[in-house]
Amino acid sequence: MMSERASSWFSSLRLQYLLAYACATGADWLQGPHVYALYESYGLKTKDISSLFVAGFGSSLALGTVVASYGDKIGRKKICLLYGILYGASCLTKHSSDYWILFVGRILAGIATSILLTSFEAWLVSEAHNKKGLEENYLTTVLTQAQQINGVAAILAGGIAQVAASHFGFVAPFDLAIFFLIATTVIVGKTWSEPPSSQTTDTSFFQNGWRVLFEDRDVLLLGLIQGLFEGSMYIFILEWTPMLSQKDNPTDPTPNIPHGYIFSGFMTSVFVGSSIFGLLTKKIASLETILLSVIAISAASFFWLFFFRRYVTYHSR
Repeated sequence: MMSERASSWFSSLRLQYLLAYACATGADWLQGPHVYALYESYGLKTKDISSLFVAGFGSSLALGTVVASYGDKIGRKKICLLYGILYGASCLTKHSSDYWILFVGRILAGIATSILLTSFEAWLVSEAHNKKGLEENYLTTVLTQAQQINGVAAILAGGIAQVAASHFGFVAPFDLAIFFLIATTVIVGKTWSEPPSSQTTDTSFFQNGWRVLFEDRDVLLLGLIQGLFEGSMYIFILEWTPMLSQKDNPTDPTPNIPHGYIFSGFMTSVFVGSSIFGLLTKKIASLETILLSVIAISAASFFWLFFFRRYVTYHSR
């Protein structure tokens, strides 16, 4: 049991983190539904749009990993502030139809995404352990609530983005995301403290990671499984908009597709899937059985899309 003072501190920490995290994830999800549609409306070719997506994924891997790791040296709070700046700049580039400006925007977005997925949680863990020694179960509670907020934010963001895009164009959700990023930056800047950081950045963890990857067969296989599964997911992320855009009238480059509402449907499925997984882990002892079932269902879904793709064309009414 926590003392009254510790309980008050925990409540304050939870509020500070969850408010910032909600705004940060909200800004991220607002941009999801209309990225491809915006590029398509600018008249970019399919290969150019694909290369922009690859640029974002690649920068998240190569540059985002390095930038996020510098939180140990310059401070995780500063890195989280950098998230709002980089992602805000990325949103501003969406007002240009120039390929190279959009390319720079995707690079910035990739770095920001990596920061969101690493540095925010790292700040919370560091703040909890370094200052107050918060018990593990309380930290787990905050992280669980953060994931719940992330799921709800994703669902709501799709609907909000659709309303904004319907009234003000495909770039409107990105402008709206800037306001959430400003809110994130203000909350982090005004309420977060800076846990102690190391004076040097140890890059040996990259080398250690590669060594473990190839020395431990289980880690290598796990990485391959996750990489292949997420690879198929990213293919879907890239292709779902153009697949629905195949109308009877090929001269219309931007058919009236409710991308945001469809996106909310996807996110609802993710939220439901996470809940089902929690129930299955209590009923089924073998996680391998659950994993194989998920992979089989996913493969069947893609099989259906491939062989019956002519039936998934969207027709506006």
